[in-house]
Amino acid sequence: FVAFGLFLPNFLVQNFGIDKVDAGIRTGVFIALATCLRPLGGILGDKFNAVTMLKIFFSIMIAGAFILGVSSQISLFTIGCLTVSVCAGIGNGLVFKLVPHYFTKEAGVANGIVSMMGGLGGFFPPLVISAVTSIT
Repeated sequence: FVAFGLFLPNFLVQNFGIDKVDAGIRTGVFIALATCLRPLGGILGDKFNAVTMLKIFFSIMIAGAFILGVSSQISLFTIGCLTVSVCAGIGNGLVFKLVPHYFTKEAGVANGIVSMMGGLGGFFPPLVISAVTSIT
């Protein structure tokens, strides 16, 4: 969701014609929501099967992504963004619940690698998205 948060303000301004402050507020809500919902993902992973929960929230995220892909109105796009944000935040917490399950003796290093990949995932996609956008 970091990459999406970096790309979102410019996309909102360019494609929906909203002002930069509004785009920044919407992006801030997206990031804050996803960040604050991480613990809920952990709680759900503790109470229910984390793999099942991931499947559910990933399916809902796909629906949100579909909404993003077809929306031409800012209200519908906002619903898609909020859906993706909620699912990304909860999904993040669920992933961290799974790491010790699969890496019992190396949980610390495995969580470190998961965190590192998340950081890299926030760095490279905006570069690719910008390159593709400039080509089209």
